[in-house]
Amino acid sequence: VRAAARLRISPPALSQTIRGLEERVGVRLLNRTTRSVSPTAAGETLFARIAPAFSELEGAVADAHASRDRPAGSLRINVPRIAAMRFIVPILGDFRRAYPDIALTIIVD
Repeated sequence: VRAAARLRISPPALSQTIRGLEERVGVRLLNRTTRSVSPTAAGETLFARIAPAFSELEGAVADAHASRDRPAGSLRINVPRIAAMRFIVPILGDFRRAYPDIALTIIVD
């Protein structure tokens, strides 16, 4: 019940998912009683082998999440010379420091 709550799914859905995994790998992964659930030896072995992969996935998702608030990509600006000199040149250094992941191209007419 606690695991299902943590995953934000219903307990029956989690049980069905675990049964499906057990069928797929062909071995029981959890010992279930009315009072407890504990991993079998095969369950512990499987978890020990896949835990690093899950950690890598969590790290990749965290990196993606962290970059969502940080603008990135390409920005191309076409401006007349007077506008470039008056508005862009004075803030260009601050812009580059604030947004290092933006590839900026400035076309001056």
